[in-house]
Amino acid sequence: MKTRNALHRWLLSLILLAGYLSLSAQEKEKEYVLFLSSVSEEEAWIHGFLNELRGYFPYEEKLGLQTYFLTVPVLQNKEEVKQAQQDILQACPTPPKAVIIVGDPGWLVSAPIFDGPWKNIPVILCYSRDRVPSTLQTLLDKSPLMQANSITIEEFNKNYNITVLKQPYYIKQTLELIKQLQPEVKRIAFISDDRYISVVTRQSIEAIMQKDFPDLKLELLSSAQIATEELLDTLTVYDKTTGVIYYAWLRQYGNKQNYYLSDHLKKILPTFLKVPVFTLADLNLQENLYAGGHYISVQDFTATVMSIINRIMEGESASSIPYQSGGTPRTYLNFSDLKWCNIPEKLYPENAVYYFQPPTFYQQYKAYIWMTGIFLTLLLTFYIFYYTHSLKHKKELIQAKERAEESDRLKSAFLANMSHEIRTPLNAIVGFSSILAETADTPECHEYIRIIEDNNYLLLQLINDILDLSRIEAGLLDFHYTDVDINGCMHKLEDAFHFRMPANVECITECGMKKCRIHTEKNRLLQVLGNYFSNAIKYTSQGSITIGYNPPRDGKLHFYVRDTGCGISPDKQQTIFQRFVKLDNFKQGTGLGLSICQMIAEKMDATVGVTSEVGKGSEFWIEIPYQPI
Repeated sequence: MKTRNALHRWLLSLILLAGYLSLSAQEKEKEYVLFLSSVSEEEAWIHGFLNELRGYFPYEEKLGLQTYFLTVPVLQNKEEVKQAQQDILQACPTPPKAVIIVGDPGWLVSAPIFDGPWKNIPVILCYSRDRVPSTLQTLLDKSPLMQANSITIEEFNKNYNITVLKQPYYIKQTLELIKQLQPEVKRIAFISDDRYISVVTRQSIEAIMQKDFPDLKLELLSSAQIATEELLDTLTVYDKTTGVIYYAWLRQYGNKQNYYLSDHLKKILPTFLKVPVFTLADLNLQENLYAGGHYISVQDFTATVMSIINRIMEGESASSIPYQSGGTPRTYLNFSDLKWCNIPEKLYPENAVYYFQPPTFYQQYKAYIWMTGIFLTLLLTFYIFYYTHSLKHKKELIQAKERAEESDRLKSAFLANMSHEIRTPLNAIVGFSSILAETADTPECHEYIRIIEDNNYLLLQLINDILDLSRIEAGLLDFHYTDVDINGCMHKLEDAFHFRMPANVECITECGMKKCRIHTEKNRLLQVLGNYFSNAIKYTSQGSITIGYNPPRDGKLHFYVRDTGCGISPDKQQTIFQRFVKLDNFKQGTGLGLSICQMIAEKMDATVGVTSEVGKGSEFWIEIPYQPI
């Protein structure tokens, strides 16, 4: 008997030392974080968590990751526990910078190490429950936890540099999910092994179903009670009235010379069922055919662990970090598995995260939809641009056509007017010249001479206007800037037009300054003011005609010719400076004078304008740059 016990302890040592052999050459860093698991990597959640964790190491290029698997379910007595503690120290001769322990059993077995050689080394305890066995023997016996044989995790941890990262089981939410997806459900089958954590979880699910789901029957399928083959036979008869939750099925295999824990069921289980298999933890839906559940994802849990590692590496003690959950729980579902189990899509929750969900029409053809949209947008933009440009071009053509027609009409009127305007002074000149030859020196003779002179002036003015217009359009009109005495020019204009003034009209000159000498184009300025004066004489029968200028203002010198004639209506003021425009077709003139004034002003960098009121008179003005000398 003693020989058998010794052999058993020797074989157990070999199993525990297998954890040491799992250390790879790359993991043997001088400084490292130790990953200490209660069970082997065969456990699905442990496998997924460790894979995620390895992606973060080496941490900051100097901190490595080592792994050790305790296989606590194999331990049978306190001597084997002590041997396990020695094997940990032998596998890790250099103390780690921090320890990540998965599961309360691993912590209970290894805690004495942290009372001695590894005292004050920071510990992150993952997957912990609110209460733990009060004695090691309770753990080894796998006894259901009661108030009498357990203590709170806070009480157990009070003398250690440790923080706890919980992985709660959201049993109620998962059961509600099953009822939503399987409205016909009447029974819940819970599949679990005989480990300590499985015992605790079975207690939790029994309590929750009695309280919140009394209408559902609970069927506990434990590896301690039935064999794997019997389990599979039982599962094949389940239909949609049974909701299945898989927890774990770790079993001990091999002979006395080679014990190991393995879960061969996790990959084949869904293929034996016609209903979806739900889980309480993230068992990697991307690799396994489980339907899913409501839990904290391995990715979120790992990220929380690494945030705590970072705080510890920055000098914060683990015991000062509050206990917390590993992340935010969400509903995760395997879309293809639900479809394979013929679960109608209308029952799927909207706020879940789905794996293997086929892309929507938009997701599948997103690139083509965007390219088509961009092409149509460009096409529409081009069409709008083309249409707008065409309308604008068409409008410009219509306006050009109207201007051309108006110009043609005005030119026709101009030519008709010219024939009359030229004939009238010529007839007067010819007729009165022949009469003058036969008339003696009498008052009538002097009147005839005056008439001849007036018509000579009209004919000369007509020809000058036509020649000036032609020169301006051809760019041949000369501009010679000289120093000019403005007051002298005003008096010169008054003298030039004094003899042409009507009998009842007074000529007034107003000089805005006592002396004003500027540098400008004298002849063109006098030509503009002379045209203004000629027009004023035509349309003023009584009152006065005033010519003058105002003192300079804002770098401009303002000249004006003001009369008390008939005035101009507002609508005609807008066109008065256009070519061939005449206010009264019965008045002599070509309709070119004011148009020539505007052209001359543009060449002199000046501006022209008119203010008028019908029945009261008009004021024509020109503003030129003021350049005193």
